[in-house]
Amino acid sequence: MVYQASPIRTSMQAFGKVRKGERCRNAVHSGKRKFDANTGKIAFDHERSERPNYGKATGMNASQWWANIINSTFSAVLPKSTPVPETLVAALIHRFSSKEGYRLYDDVIPCFQLLESWRNGTMTASHGQSTLPRVHIGVITNSDARVSVILTSLGIRTNSRRYSSNTTVNSTSTFDIDSVTLSYDVGFEKPNKNIFDAAKSLNPFNAESDSSYLHVGNSLGSDYYGAQKAGWRSVLLDRDSRYEGIEPNVDRVGDLVSLMQKLTKEY
Repeated sequence: MVYQASPIRTSMQAFGKVRKGERCRNAVHSGKRKFDANTGKIAFDHERSERPNYGKATGMNASQWWANIINSTFSAVLPKSTPVPETLVAALIHRFSSKEGYRLYDDVIPCFQLLESWRNGTMTASHGQSTLPRVHIGVITNSDARVSVILTSLGIRTNSRRYSSNTTVNSTSTFDIDSVTLSYDVGFEKPNKNIFDAAKSLNPFNAESDSSYLHVGNSLGSDYYGAQKAGWRSVLLDRDSRYEGIEPNVDRVGDLVSLMQKLTKEY
């Protein structure tokens, strides 16, 4: 919802940015079969099936899990006598654990600027109310611990507060994102209710009802209906107008700035 993969779309293109990339590309082109997007998907699906939730139950960390996928992906296309270069594995893990592999959507920074105005009291509600409700901004994601690092590297001020961690919420600190709830930490992915309940436990304001919680996401099933089934209010972020006219009863916005405009009109 906040960032997307950078224009360098494939692992091979990414590796073209690191040393010895040309040699590996030549080996792939002369290998067992053509490298394409489906090659990585097969490796990902297999690893996810064999070691779900990034291998946490087996004591594996996320970097090791992703290394397995990279090795499987390139082993499928390299000649049998050609090992997968360790530099390739390290370079790709580094790239997709930092801002090198991603970019923010254009509406993200303006949205956080509006949220900061909301929180520091300089924003006025549409009907003139001088104060707006307190807000706790959290990320709920089906992902691993790279998320906080990626967000920070992209310039988003991200609290280290995570579910099951021992850190203490400091509500006086200035963050764009106050907490991060990972499926890796919780053991459940959206749309499972448990991950939404875990996110609620990180809110220091102790909202009185589930209706005080708003979830915004770009997946109709996992995000929109998942949050609704967990008792939350839900808004679908539909940047590409994918669901326009198809889901008429869905509460939908086209960008995060429109979301902020929508919310301020309600207070």
